[in-house]
Amino acid sequence: MALLQIFIYLDTHNQSGLCAKPIEPYYGRKIGRLVEFAHGIKGTAYAVDESTIFIKGFYYDGTGPDAFFWIGNSPRPSPEGIIIPYPEDYNGR
Repeated sequence: MALLQIFIYLDTHNQSGLCAKPIEPYYGRKIGRLVEFAHGIKGTAYAVDESTIFIKGFYYDGTGPDAFFWIGNSPRPSPEGIIIPYPEDYNGR
């Protein structure tokens, strides 16, 4: 009888751990979701620090003639936007 009680206690104790939501890693301050302008662009942008942006779940179909990041306050590219240049020390992958 004691063995059965211990098993039931352990089994119910473990189930509560399965329901706990996993802790999401910290990527930085959330900026927002990328607006799909063309080529299936998807992702969520985070400001890691004053000079680093991390894009979680980034997707681009790769079929555009050129690719670059354009930032601004409008839902579409405009003359008020800014193209983010590659870092000078970028070596590629």
